[in-house]
Amino acid sequence: MSSPNQISPSTTQEIEERAASWLQQRRYWNWSEEDQARLDAWLDESLAHGVAFWRLEAGLGQAERFAALKPASSTAHTPPSRRLFPLLSGITAAAAILAAVIFGIPYFEARDLHSYATNVGGHETLALADGSQIELNTDTMVRLSADTERRVLYLDKGEVYFQIKHDPHRPFVVYVGDHRVTDLGTKFLIRRDEGRLEVAVMEGRVQFDAESGTTKPKLLTAGDTVLATASGLKRDKKPLATLSNELSWQRGVIVFDHTKLDDVAAEFNRYNVKKLVIADAQTARLTIDGKFQANNVELFARVARDVLRLRVETRGNDTVISR
Repeated sequence: MSSPNQISPSTTQEIEERAASWLQQRRYWNWSEEDQARLDAWLDESLAHGVAFWRLEAGLGQAERFAALKPASSTAHTPPSRRLFPLLSGITAAAAILAAVIFGIPYFEARDLHSYATNVGGHETLALADGSQIELNTDTMVRLSADTERRVLYLDKGEVYFQIKHDPHRPFVVYVGDHRVTDLGTKFLIRRDEGRLEVAVMEGRVQFDAESGTTKPKLLTAGDTVLATASGLKRDKKPLATLSNELSWQRGVIVFDHTKLDDVAAEFNRYNVKKLVIADAQTARLTIDGKFQANNVELFARVARDVLRLRVETRGNDTVISR
């Protein structure tokens, strides 16, 4: 098992303060193309830079949505930049204070979160003291509470498989955007993409609900899945054999079952810097079945050429597939 991808607390604070400074400048100052180039260069320096900036930016958007729901009298006479400036200034522990306001957690807890992240194609397993295991799939970002009294994880991005030792006195809770998943003794998978959240239960039970408490909690058992998007919530029941295919990434494999080529390309692209591009709508609608190594784009390209009789071209880091 590889060691956790963890950043030291001192370095984390410095990075988050710098990320807060960048975010303040971009939102409330005269932002130029030169400024954007400098920000892009800073983000490219380290994965940790991107993690910090992305988390603060996403959280600030959530905070502003919450603010919009408050009575107008509390904010009507205070310009947004002045209200947010104390949170985004580069003072000591500014990033921790901002995280506390944004994510609705106490200041001490914001400082007691450990960040973990995987690169594209990466895979990381976190072993907890109680025997629980948390597996991070490709391009995933999480924050895990170090508090032994509260077992809490924030999934900011990506896909995680949980094998949790249930403790009725200390439930394990996962926060994903506006939703919350509470362990009731189980193994479950959560995947968070932009505008899309999926929960699948392999064993045991979980409770799925909105963090705001505006919707009735849903009890999910083995085989249950929930898909939450902007258009609503969809609950389904799947055979456990089908759900096991969704965990094939643990073995470095992705499985397709009558899957359209545009979805195949999107799945491969999660795991690879070299991207698959489907060039036309007709090709995108073709379907395929099979099991492939997640990092072997070249093998899939040969299958597309030799089995599906498609044209395959290499253009820089892109493999373009067309009729």
